[in-house]
Amino acid sequence: MFNLTTTIAGKINRERDQLPAIAAGLCIFVGSIFFAPFYTDGDQRIYQRAYQVVEGLDWANAYYLYARTITGGEYSHFFVIWIASTLATEKYVVMALANSMLAAYSIALLRRWGASLYIALFVVLFNYYWYILYFPAERLKIGILFMVLSLLSISKRLAFAGFSALALLAHHSLIFLYGGIWLMMAASYFRNSEISLRNRLALLGGSGAMIVLVLLLGRIHIEAKLPTYLAVHNVSNVWALGPALILVVVSCIYSKKIAEPVLLYLPTILGIAFLGGSRLNMLAYFMFLYHCLRVRKGFNIGVVATSIYCCYKSIGFVSNVIEYGHGFP
Repeated sequence: MFNLTTTIAGKINRERDQLPAIAAGLCIFVGSIFFAPFYTDGDQRIYQRAYQVVEGLDWANAYYLYARTITGGEYSHFFVIWIASTLATEKYVVMALANSMLAAYSIALLRRWGASLYIALFVVLFNYYWYILYFPAERLKIGILFMVLSLLSISKRLAFAGFSALALLAHHSLIFLYGGIWLMMAASYFRNSEISLRNRLALLGGSGAMIVLVLLLGRIHIEAKLPTYLAVHNVSNVWALGPALILVVVSCIYSKKIAEPVLLYLPTILGIAFLGGSRLNMLAYFMFLYHCLRVRKGFNIGVVATSIYCCYKSIGFVSNVIEYGHGFP
């Protein structure tokens, strides 16, 4: 049966993993505090402005100014910065705490997926996609943090639903990842004769209703941004599909399955085709890790090669931030 916390490595010693996860979180916290003064341009300038304009306001006026400042309507990120700014906490400290939590819980999730502790630490400490989450992609960072917590809680229905809703309300692009999870759940539940038809329909209907609710809540934001994406990304979308399709093929090879990886990737592939790669290739990489980390605990050509490549990209990213004030000159 489908389970995103399944690992072929057997039961992970969670107590043994706690100290490395906490140590990694502390390293990322200190690194974030040190690195924050260098990242002053790009999206950070907008996020800093949003942090300032919501301070001390009631939530309705604060949200109105927040949405106008960053041209977005994601709720989870808004409430984080609204509460933190109202408490007069420095933004870089709040984001450093979020980064440290993301690092620690990411290690827990990667370990549950079957990764060696060394592979998990290397990914969290040196991977380009994690660096994007730590620094420029604030709203996506909050969404991914809640996504990680939801996947760690997937056996607890209410916790999974709650964290999933917070993830979707933090960044609407996660609708593609959860859409893939929903397709996998649907296929798994309808193949499992031990689950009654009523329970299958209830579970699938509940998760489907949550996705629809998020789409309705974010309708104005989605309608505002969709024409921009469609205008900017046209023929280039075909080329953007290349990396994601390669990850699909590799995932099928390592998992020795076809239906499960294809269903998980399908919404994201469609999203890339229509909207471009940008953030969605990152989601495809997470799906790749889910399927491939359980092979030799991540010590395989696919994971090692992509980890080295992402480490190389992170070096260029850090160099750009130090030299230009943001990662994408």
